[in-house]
Amino acid sequence: MRAGLNFETVRDNAIRFIELRDQLRSETQIWMRMVSDEDNRDEWPSYFEFWKDRLAETDRLYKHSVHNWGGQLFNGQKAMSYEPTLPCVALWSLMVVFSDGRVPLCNADYNNLHRTG
Repeated sequence: MRAGLNFETVRDNAIRFIELRDQLRSETQIWMRMVSDEDNRDEWPSYFEFWKDRLAETDRLYKHSVHNWGGQLFNGQKAMSYEPTLPCVALWSLMVVFSDGRVPLCNADYNNLHRTG
């Protein structure tokens, strides 16, 4: 799913990050998410089992269906989603500012199709 990345390296880096957080007794919360698509949909139980004992009670472990980032991926095709349509919480929690100062309406609008500033 993540072209060019080595699964084992990414997994091991995540484990090491959790270990360092715990050693430092940091209050950093970790949100561990599985991106679910038609190829890995049945892997959630094993994913959950792998991560649940590594994370703290204040962390979040969840899955999210793959989507097409506002039509900007998959050549405009819509990705399948099996989740209800929920309001975007990112509008209240983060803002993207490109290096040239442009601000897109949505953090998923990496082509800045809907400029706000």
